[in-house]
Amino acid sequence: MGTKINSSANYKNNLSFSDYFQEQNRTVVLLTHYCEEHSYYDSINSLLIEKLINLDLQHIPWEELTERIKPFFIDLNWELHAVFNKESDVEKGLSLLLMVIEGNRLFYVSFGRFLCMLLSQKNTEWYSEDWSNSRVKTPEQLGLLGSLQQDISVKPLIINLKEGSQFIAVSSDIIKRIDFSSLNIYNSKSYLENQFEKKPYSYSIVSHSSNRSKQRKSWLKGKKFRLTALALLLMLAFSLYYTFMGKNTVEDRLHITREQFQLTVRNIDILKIQEMIPLDYGLLFVPQENIELFVEWESVLPFQVTLTPNYDMRFIFLSSNNKLYAYEKKDKKNRWMVSLPNDIYSIEILDANLMVATTVQNQSFCLKRDTGDIIWHREGIGVSKLGEESRYKPVQISLEMDRRLNNTVVLFPDKRSLTLLNLLNGDTLYHYESDYQITFVSDFDFIDKSVYIVKSNKLYKIRIDIRS
Repeated sequence: MGTKINSSANYKNNLSFSDYFQEQNRTVVLLTHYCEEHSYYDSINSLLIEKLINLDLQHIPWEELTERIKPFFIDLNWELHAVFNKESDVEKGLSLLLMVIEGNRLFYVSFGRFLCMLLSQKNTEWYSEDWSNSRVKTPEQLGLLGSLQQDISVKPLIINLKEGSQFIAVSSDIIKRIDFSSLNIYNSKSYLENQFEKKPYSYSIVSHSSNRSKQRKSWLKGKKFRLTALALLLMLAFSLYYTFMGKNTVEDRLHITREQFQLTVRNIDILKIQEMIPLDYGLLFVPQENIELFVEWESVLPFQVTLTPNYDMRFIFLSSNNKLYAYEKKDKKNRWMVSLPNDIYSIEILDANLMVATTVQNQSFCLKRDTGDIIWHREGIGVSKLGEESRYKPVQISLEMDRRLNNTVVLFPDKRSLTLLNLLNGDTLYHYESDYQITFVSDFDFIDKSVYIVKSNKLYKIRIDIRS
């Protein structure tokens, strides 16, 4: 598929959620927009994601989308209307945009303050009743979802994206900040991202390009790619020969020596050295940097996490009973989900782009980390009984994990806090207090210099910032 999707990050109470279904080559994008910040909207967003997942858009034939979507939003409008009327200090409705993308076909329906356009190299086509929004005078004309106490009119549209075209949807609060006459398919992504950095808002860009241009590009670079592939094959053949012919003795010896050295260093008793040599080693080993813990991002989850998060270079892996999810670190989007026969007890990252998940019924499943495909599974291997997991175990951050440190530090998690201590003297380097109970804390991700915690229905990335 030659379709790319770029959406705004989550901010305040505005939601950006997407789900990709590999079997149908189909992607779903949900955007919500509220004009004000209110803690009440978090529960509304969670409700919307749950409803969307239960709608099961993955298995609805494309030809039946319109007929299935209309009653869904009519019922959702009545349910939200009842929910909003219970609150007195919030706007009685929300702006919502739902897109289903499959190949070059785009199905969408919007409510409220979302305005849409189709960009191509030659012209611009508007899909909103009035892009300036100047004709909207009453709440009825605005059409916020949940605002009307009646059956609403649902008008889905289907667009065929031509090669080199872009479908753009933005919330109307951006109108006065954008010069749409200068917006084109080449600068739209950077332009909208730049505006988001200045002041956040909701937007999504769906770009379509055919595979022919990619084929031409690969043909032009074919010679370079073939030489690279040949070199890699030679390296692989040499590595296989080197390994299977028993020529890896040197590597084994180096690995053993390295492990022995690290074990020796970790067992050095600094206090005994200090007794022998009259130096104040506390001054030498106490970090001189300013260390802080801060929330780099947070993401609303449409499910309850039941296991400590795990991760690799690209994904964060979350478990909810018998379901395993993979979320991108960069855009916090769910890339795949797989259901196992029983509740998941543990997950472990393996080599060769693989991971293993064990269940409470003595089963083990080996999956590909980038797609969630099950490679193999075995019965009678794993655990036979669900044990009590230690959710708040100390997390060591050594010099090898973060070269900016002067010495190893230890992160002590608790139900309401994270405390960073100096390993040698126990001094508190930083204390992070949480407003909600922390249910799970991951190990230290030395690549992103972060830990991932779960609070309520949200996933947080807590980054360790060290400044000299």
